[in-house]
Amino acid sequence: MEIKEMKNLLFIRKWHYFASIVSMLLVVSSCFGDITQYKRIGETDYYLVETEDGIYTDIYYYIDEESGFGESVKYKGFVKEIYWNDKYLIVKCTNRESQKIINYCIIEQYGRNDKYIPWKVHEYATKQEFEKAKIKFGLDEKKMNYTDSYIPWSLHLFD
Repeated sequence: MEIKEMKNLLFIRKWHYFASIVSMLLVVSSCFGDITQYKRIGETDYYLVETEDGIYTDIYYYIDEESGFGESVKYKGFVKEIYWNDKYLIVKCTNRESQKIINYCIIEQYGRNDKYIPWKVHEYATKQEFEKAKIKFGLDEKKMNYTDSYIPWSLHLFD
């Protein structure tokens, strides 16, 4: 066998070995399924879930273990701060550019027995509108649970 043929054979074997390792890593990583990070909001059925870029968070309503996260709760912006109690979520939303609060939401939570969407979102563009709405709903942030949008990284299995 010539030296050139031996070099070609070694080159092919190295690439075959490399391709095998990459294939095995892909197969093993697919066993973990979706590794999206999330954090449950207290004892509610709502979760903070990272966006695809992993920088911001949105709120999702959890359905069950088979379906995983169900519906994304729609509102303008991304979660910056969240307060909650048994009946309501208060969300202060930010935008991607400035990180300033651009929107306020009060989300009414309904039970799982509802046949339709189990929440209602009330959005307010100004702090004044938001403060009036808090009075209307009888909400006081100081009497509610609180978390920010930070989700500590961990490999999750559904609760």
